[in-house]
Parts: sequence; structure tokens; C-alpha cells
Amino acid sequence: MLIRNQKYCFENLPRRLRHRCPPTGGLSDGNRKLVEPVKNPPCREEGAKRQGGSPKAMLVNAIKCRLRKRCLCLLMIALLLTLTSCAAKAPPPPASFSAQAEISFGEKQFSAAVQQQAPGALILCFTAPEELAGLELALEGETAALHFKGLQHTQPLGAMPGASFAAFLNRVLLRLAQPGGEGFTRVPKGGWTFRGEINGLRYSAKIAEDGSLERLEVPAIGLRIDIIYQSSAL
Repeated sequence: MLIRNQKYCFENLPRRLRHRCPPTGGLSDGNRKLVEPVKNPPCREEGAKRQGGSPKAMLVNAIKCRLRKRCLCLLMIALLLTLTSCAAKAPPPPASFSAQAEISFGEKQFSAAVQQQAPGALILCFTAPEELAGLELALEGETAALHFKGLQHTQPLGAMPGASFAAFLNRVLLRLAQPGGEGFTRVPKGGWTFRGEINGLRYSAKIAEDGSLERLEVPAIGLRIDIIYQSSAL
């Protein structure tokens, strides 16, 4: 009766629990087979077959699935960041402004008051070094005009090598005023950076939140211009 009850209880156990039942002592060999632990439960074998292989293959497939999902998420995040940075466009710089510029050009240092009355019309009044104090350089289009101690001279911009950094600054300001978001990158702390090229010279510009140019760097010619704005408009 005891053996029959044990056999009845075991047969009514769910398959997933049968392998946990230890062999019962005192049973005959025929009855002991009924209660021997199942090495590989049928449910696992069936699941493995549905998944296309052994439990090891199921584990490999699960790992691959997780890796695919993670790679897809990373790809979507990278694509989103790329589209965001490409679509970023700083506001155009002020059409007119007044500022102070600190200029490093090679080994030389200059200070100048900068005024722009309209895009493309830039005036630099040098305050340092001492020998250039009072020199005024006015740029408009491709023409440069020098005013110094009552003397005035006007000539094409390309024929005035000493005004090259001022011309570069003027062209960058014109480029920043043009529509189009190419070259702009949003800075997490605020503002933008802009990278471009003029006459084969690569440059980078730091732009404030309102679109004002704060710094211009041209590594190939050792040019750096830092601009401190006095007011947003004249």
C-alpha cells in the first residue's frame, strides 16, 4: 500500500517537480525507476527543441538577442546625437556691435576697438602696441582704408598683407551671418562652435548663446582673436 501511494503521489506531481524527488529507499528496482530524478526534464527538452537546440544554444541565442538590442539602442542614440548636432544652428551675429579685441598673430600682440555698422563693414581702431596706437583700419567688401595721424590710404584688400587677420575676421563674421547649419556644433555648457575653411585655411570659432563671435582661431597662421563685447548694438 505504501509503495502504491508513493507511486500515485509521484505520478500526480507536475513534471517540473518530479526531478526534485529523491529515490525512496525500500522500493523495488521497477518501482525505483518511477521516482528516480529526471536528468533532463521533458519540458526543458521541448523548450530547447522549440528554440532550435540544446539549453546551451538557448543561452547563446538569448545573449545574442540582448547584444542586438543594445547595439540597436546605441545606434539610435548615436544617430539622434548626430542629427541634433547637424541641425544645430547658432543665431546670426549682431548686424552692428561695438567690442574690444585682443589679437595674437604669430609672435605679435595687438589690441583694438572693433565696430561693425553693417555686415561686411568692419572698423578696427588699434590701441596697442604703442607704435600703432591711433591706427584705424576700415574694411568694406574687398577694399581697405587706412587712417593714421591725418594720413589716409585706400587700396584693394589683397594688396595689404598687414590687414590679413582683419580681413579673415570680417569674412568669418559674414559667413556666420549666412543661413545654413553646416559646421555648427552645440556646446553642452551653452553656445556653439563653428568650423570652416577660407582660402585653404581651417579655422574654428566660439559663438555665444546670442550668436556673437567670442573667439576665432586659425592654427595654420597662429591667429587668435578674443572679442569682448561692450554692447549689443551701436
